[in-house]
Amino acid sequence: MAEQAHVRSLDDIARFRASLLNFISGARAAVEECSVEVGRQLSWLEQDRRRHWEAEANRRQRRLDEARDAAFTDALASQRGPGGWHQMQVRRAQQSLEEAATKLDKVRRWARTFQNTSLPLLKQVERLQSVLAVDMVKAVVMLDQSLAALEAYSGRFHPAPPTATALAPEAPLEPAPEAAPPPMEAPPS
Repeated sequence: MAEQAHVRSLDDIARFRASLLNFISGARAAVEECSVEVGRQLSWLEQDRRRHWEAEANRRQRRLDEARDAAFTDALASQRGPGGWHQMQVRRAQQSLEEAATKLDKVRRWARTFQNTSLPLLKQVERLQSVLAVDMVKAVVMLDQSLAALEAYSGRFHPAPPTATALAPEAPLEPAPEAAPPPMEAPPS
């Protein structure tokens, strides 16, 4: 059985740790951006586009009412019925209102469809966010602990050379003279 392990790649573990930290940082940003983008799109459909087409439908309804009132007024004034021009304006306003109602209905359906398809996927993204925030951080901590343990282990078998700060600047780099052996006492007689 070997008395020591052959630890050769602490630098590789340290580089892997650094790469893992970069990955976690980038992945967190991407996941956050994904969540924000889904929320933004849902808000755009449910609020912006819905409000737009509701307002447009109301505006077109008023235009239709005005066209009908003008046709009715023309019919009363001429006593022959509404003129062709007023009837054409009523038909155009009716078609315009129907178009707005159709678009409003489509926006509502798109919002429901988007919500039904994106929310389950968003839950998976949130789970990934949890893995990045908890599990990957634990992995980095474990790598730190492993590196510390391996460095301590390898340091026992390969003592570190003295650092430059440990030497005095004026100290000569010559070997110290050997101390003279203590004088021997004479044996008792």
